[in-house]
Amino acid sequence: MKSTLIKKWILVISITLMIALIPSNEVFINSIKAYTCITIFSVASFAFSLFGNNLIPSLILLFGYRFIAPTTTIMSGWANDTPWSVIGILLIVITMNDTGLMKRFAYSVLSIIGGSYAGICIGMFFVGFAFSFLGDAAIFALLMISYGLVHTMKLEKTKPGIGIMMAAYCGLTDALTFVFNPTGSNWMFGLANAGSDLVPATTNHIEWFHAGSIFLVSYFLLLFSIIYIYKPKKNEKLNGKDYFKNEIKQMGKFTRDESIVAILLMLLLIYLFTTTYHNLPMVLGFIAVPIILTIPGVDILKTEDVKKIDFSIPIFIVSCLAIGSVSNELGVGQILVNLITPYIVTNNMYVLFFSLFIMIFGLNFIMTPGAIYAALITPLTTLSMSTSGVNNVFPLLFMVLIGTFNILLPHEIANTVVFYSLGTMDMKQFIKAFGLRLAIYIPTIFIAISYWKLIGFLN
Repeated sequence: MKSTLIKKWILVISITLMIALIPSNEVFINSIKAYTCITIFSVASFAFSLFGNNLIPSLILLFGYRFIAPTTTIMSGWANDTPWSVIGILLIVITMNDTGLMKRFAYSVLSIIGGSYAGICIGMFFVGFAFSFLGDAAIFALLMISYGLVHTMKLEKTKPGIGIMMAAYCGLTDALTFVFNPTGSNWMFGLANAGSDLVPATTNHIEWFHAGSIFLVSYFLLLFSIIYIYKPKKNEKLNGKDYFKNEIKQMGKFTRDESIVAILLMLLLIYLFTTTYHNLPMVLGFIAVPIILTIPGVDILKTEDVKKIDFSIPIFIVSCLAIGSVSNELGVGQILVNLITPYIVTNNMYVLFFSLFIMIFGLNFIMTPGAIYAALITPLTTLSMSTSGVNNVFPLLFMVLIGTFNILLPHEIANTVVFYSLGTMDMKQFIKAFGLRLAIYIPTIFIAISYWKLIGFLN
């Protein structure tokens, strides 16, 4: 075990030193070289668990960046809603555990969707599909539900626990390849319209489904793969519906504290699911609930409960967000785009769009999806719509979308940072799970290109 860790250290240090020894030039200036070295060392430390926890590489990243970027840029993640939402979620989860509501809720869900592993995965997958019509804003609520099931059944860092979490997550996020996202989809079209007058400024559910329905192939293949690969061993059968129904009976009636927390959670879900109407940030809901739980007369969330939070988690989140914000500050993404784009111009549609996917997939390691959309969709639309054989912007937008949500490390997307922070899988398990997802999507991309040629989007 120790020899393996030493080999990982040698590998990470060697790669970092190799990059540090590359001569600087007018493009690869000293600040960008330093950014690359700090980022690669820290991300590799996360991936290989060099320090045994995420706090130390988070601190190396945050304070290493202070030599190349303003502190306000590096620490801007604290102004982002994600770390505060996670703190709120952790406080809510602690309260649900202490009051017994987590167990009651999980048993109620399991008694409906089934006690078998496959039944739970299918149930959570289609709950995610239903939530997808609300856009990806519903992902935090879904993660809380799936975490409650996994935690109650004590399946953290086990194969079936990973499968349940992945089924819920992919049920929502991957449905957005054919379900119109009420916020993200129109934003992408607005950016594309700025790059070409041939592109409309908006789209709708029917047009989005027409273009993305081919991804139903990867959507259901992903579900079947999760069920098969992460199924429990023969001697690890999960309890059935009758067991969970009996457990609910033994718990008796709702206590006062359970009732209050349950009402607040219902109000929170209503708030989260209506964000597209009231336009208030989700984080207000996650912060309001713990505050209400501490006020006199309610007094359910105690001071000792707050001490249970692992505050290395929000620090890890802020460090992940810093990778993208510092990259934007230094213009790393745009430099890479300028270097790569000339090499992907081709009249072969398979080469063109798969190359775009690979470029976006790679950029996602150092840029946030939002930054990629803002920086690249407009110029790439100009490029693709002026390329012979491209008759519609949908193929480009889908490559950008799929390139950004296919990830291998949790820091790449805010949603997966939250996912990983819940502690249901370690880094190695995370990489394997999302690597499986990527392996399913790569061949599907070529199928999608053939489909787009068939319906006339491409020649």
